[in-house]
Amino acid sequence: AENDETEALRARHGECYAEFARVVSEDLTGPRQIEAGKRLGPENENLLAAMNHAIDTDNVDLALRLLVNTPSAFQVGYVLRLPVEPVLGLTGASEHPLYPYGLATTAFRAAEQGDLETTDTRCAEALAAMERLGYDPDHPVDLTVSVARGIVARAIGVYDESATHFERAAEIARTAHQLGVAAALLGSASDALTTAGDVDAAIALATDGLALARQNGLPTAVTLNLTALAGALADRNPERAKALLRESTELRATLDYEAWVELARAVVVSARLGDWPQVLDLAPPSIRHLHWVSNRVLLAAIVN
Repeated sequence: AENDETEALRARHGECYAEFARVVSEDLTGPRQIEAGKRLGPENENLLAAMNHAIDTDNVDLALRLLVNTPSAFQVGYVLRLPVEPVLGLTGASEHPLYPYGLATTAFRAAEQGDLETTDTRCAEALAAMERLGYDPDHPVDLTVSVARGIVARAIGVYDESATHFERAAEIARTAHQLGVAAALLGSASDALTTAGDVDAAIALATDGLALARQNGLPTAVTLNLTALAGALADRNPERAKALLRESTELRATLDYEAWVELARAVVVSARLGDWPQVLDLAPPSIRHLHWVSNRVLLAAIVN
């Protein structure tokens, strides 16, 4: 009886935190992002315990809902990444409507780690599962697949192709009315085009992304596009580029948060502008966060 009571308590705990994560994650891509991120962070251990319970009890529905409700892309601070691979092996996983999202998540994480073969395999599997199980507009798998492919293309130096993938992901986000997500992805596309040498296109995308980010109010999308625009203007107009980068840094300081993508890109742009004090200030937290999320692609860019 005591064991049954414990299991019932763990089941209620799991459902409670799946719902908590769902409510909080709704604010992660809008103006209340930082507040939501700071609410999510202290509950990481409870969310991990809920996921472990779901895996231990072979509860695929709870496990996939927890995964969907804790997206890593717009968290702040030290990012929570719940286990994915064990979830995909649970009973009935391959027939669950959220299964394609799980596959796409593994592709995204593999891309960040520089695992090109796994990324390619999981992207194909995610799209095939989406075709088989049906398209879910609330969880656009093709968006995550495009982002993963954009990361891989950037990692191997095919920057034009990387930008194309990020722009496609931005369009999917717009269609899904995820305007903050779309804005952030335009910043990623701009960053790739700057590296490819297509500065005019990079400026246009970052300008569009910044306007959309300000309209939506997503703080990290604003800072990412400020940094992307600074990178695009670094050679043509270094003074304006420095002002944009300074605005990005001040916004992050005012809202009192850290986000690994912003930090990493700000380090690269600061180095291009010859602002070595800022590089020395931003590189250590950037490296800590990149180690935490196992992002070998950006970590290599920072260290080199």
